[in-house]
Amino acid sequence: GDLNQPDRCSWADAWAQSSIILSMTGAREPSMEEVGLATSTVLAEVFQCPQRDLDILEVAAANASVASGTQSQLHSRRQAMQVRFRIKISNPEVLSLDYIDAEMANLRLFVPKLVAAFLQ
Repeated sequence: GDLNQPDRCSWADAWAQSSIILSMTGAREPSMEEVGLATSTVLAEVFQCPQRDLDILEVAAANASVASGTQSQLHSRRQAMQVRFRIKISNPEVLSLDYIDAEMANLRLFVPKLVAAFLQ
């Protein structure tokens, strides 16, 4: 779409599906919904794709929330969450499977991009 006409929805011909495990600390445990929404926003920024092309398939605790062992009141809880997601490829000239694969395969670049996006 553009300023004069709405977007047209169509089925994506291809998609990439993967998961990430996030380790979080805080004064409280975030809800599954909070983690899913934040991850969707972050992945859209990292992959430079519209957020509507991302589906969060599942958010699950990867381990039980435990005391972090620090004296900080702001980081008193630690939890790992697994987020399964799908990125729809609606225009392979803009976002391709090869690009997504290359981004995720290079952890030295992918992880810092994720951290920077989460910190914004």
